[in-house]
Amino acid sequence: MAAIAAADRAADAAATASATPEQAEAAAIAAGTAAREAAMATREAGSAAGEAAGIDAALTPQGFDAARVRAIIDASALSDERKAALAALLDRAAQEDPAALAQALEQIRAALP
Repeated sequence: MAAIAAADRAADAAATASATPEQAEAAAIAAGTAAREAAMATREAGSAAGEAAGIDAALTPQGFDAARVRAIIDASALSDERKAALAALLDRAAQEDPAALAQALEQIRAALP
């Protein structure tokens, strides 16, 4: 979304450039700024996608890492009470069989915003 907005600003700047050198320079600066903002937004989106993939992997029995899942829960926007309940669910399931762990991880995934 931010990348699209930045690209729109760059296009607007290019469209409004006129014959005077001052206006052309201002348009070039605006276009450069918009291009940098678009690049930054693209990097941030890529980083967020990578982080989301890491979270998804940690919430599977194959990629399970108790410390990582606990950190995901702790970093979430959930209430402290809900975080404690999910952590307790995780602890119980990790001590049981793999099927219980898979169910617990699915419940944790569903609870996360």
